[in-house]
Amino acid sequence: MSAMKTTFFIITALLLATLFASKSNLSGPSTHPAGDSTQLANNEPEPQSPVIQSINGGYTWEDISENLPPETWVSSITPTPFGLVAGTDDDGVYLRNNLTRQWAKIGGSPLFDSEKITCTFYTGHFLYAGIFQGGFFRYDPARKTWKPMHARLPDKNVRVIIHYGNSLMVGTDGGIYQSYDEGKTWIQVFNGGQVTSIVENEGTLWAGTYRGLMKSDDEGRIWRYVLDDGASQKIKKQGDELVYIRMGGFVRATENNGRSWHVISQTLSANTAIFDVVKSGSFWICSQQQGLVRGSASGFFWPLLRPAQNRRFLQLEGSGNLIYAITGGGGC
Repeated sequence: MSAMKTTFFIITALLLATLFASKSNLSGPSTHPAGDSTQLANNEPEPQSPVIQSINGGYTWEDISENLPPETWVSSITPTPFGLVAGTDDDGVYLRNNLTRQWAKIGGSPLFDSEKITCTFYTGHFLYAGIFQGGFFRYDPARKTWKPMHARLPDKNVRVIIHYGNSLMVGTDGGIYQSYDEGKTWIQVFNGGQVTSIVENEGTLWAGTYRGLMKSDDEGRIWRYVLDDGASQKIKKQGDELVYIRMGGFVRATENNGRSWHVISQTLSANTAIFDVVKSGSFWICSQQQGLVRGSASGFFWPLLRPAQNRRFLQLEGSGNLIYAITGGGGC
């Protein structure tokens, strides 16, 4: 009898172990790379104004805004050789050092008239920061000093800054200005309204405006429209491609410097606002109202990587597997 009881308990234990194992595997094996223990779970609410990063092409994300002031609202991010730069909505400019991985404030009042940063760009070996209604400043990372560049700039509402050839160019609410003497004098080369972005590709300058997309083939002296179909969110360079995001959710890309364009947002809702895109390998990662989605080069399938919940992923930067994102509130 004792032997029979022992056999019974062994069989029961084996059956329970098998049942437990089968329940544990109902969801199937994970298709995502293993993540660090500090990475944010997909259903975890976003902390206020975080900067997050992914090192595996967007599958998992880590909060890297841990020692920013808790009420700081991040409005722009710019990767540089000396660290990640964050412009804020009310607290100047911060730098996350590549070595220490700690944030430190590097720009603000009293030098800046306002601590509301409209844009940050790294171009021509310098960091530039646009100040709300206050022009823009250049930061020298070697000397750790800021220099105002806007003394004679007629329009102080700077949206974009680019160093091209031997000139400095800014896009403002009133057009495009160009300087050949480090900001001492400025020439207005386009006066047709707000310019949101300027990039260079294969010797051609491209600019996104409130009307559409322009180009210049003569170093910025003359501009003409190539797409005049609605306000531009931005034009940006991703690897060998140019990506044009139109306000309202239409994304085009070109691999031949604008000779032909293909749509990469075919299956995204036409009424879905798209805030930014970044390329990771052969895939596109897109920030839109529902959250972060990942699509193939053809753009026909966009599975959700990370839901937006009460936040919006407003800007994406990076390349390859390393991607940075900032989030903002869910309101308009």
